[in-house]
Amino acid sequence: DLLPDEISFNAAITACEKAGQWEFALELLEKMTEFILESSVISWSSVVSALENAKKWQLALAVLESMQGLSILSNSITVNAAISSCEKCSKWQNALHLFYSMQLMSIQRSEVSFNSAILACSRARQWQMTLELFDNLQL
Repeated sequence: DLLPDEISFNAAITACEKAGQWEFALELLEKMTEFILESSVISWSSVVSALENAKKWQLALAVLESMQGLSILSNSITVNAAISSCEKCSKWQNALHLFYSMQLMSIQRSEVSFNSAILACSRARQWQMTLELFDNLQL
């Protein structure tokens, strides 16, 4: 009997992300525990990206928080997806909180991080914050 492993679960979660099926992506992440499989940052990042695409910012933040509770280290892909999720839903304060938290999590901020944070502030017409982020852009 063939049983799914972490790689097959990650592939299925990524397929759900690409198809806009965030509910199934979340369900697959939960099912990994039934198979006594350890989820990785790849699994969780794909779920956060699926939630970003669906504009489910609150769930994206909850998933990110769950990762921390399970001692799964986030990476820039995971946090950037969460920032972008907040940006897409005009939650600029949440986006900035995540952006500035990256340093505390020892995660290198990238062009994507800065651009998502800048766009979040710009869309919310927070021009002062937009300019402050732009001035601090150091790559």
